[in-house]
Amino acid sequence: MKRYSEVLEQWEQEAYYDCYGEDWLVEIGEGIKFYALGCEARGKRPTFAGLIRYIDKMRCRPPEGEDAHPD
Repeated sequence: MKRYSEVLEQWEQEAYYDCYGEDWLVEIGEGIKFYALGCEARGKRPTFAGLIRYIDKMRCRPPEGEDAHPD
């Protein structure tokens, strides 16, 4: 299993490669806030693992089997 830091770095590099790196960083900040608010609303304690899952669901990715940059 990859470490959280490796996963986050990979996602960041993908975002910069796809030319939306700065937007991705802003979305991460907003995502942390909304993840925490959602946990609080459900009476749950936020966890880092839960945050990673939440961010992964937020990510923009091409449909399964399609390459974002066919070369």
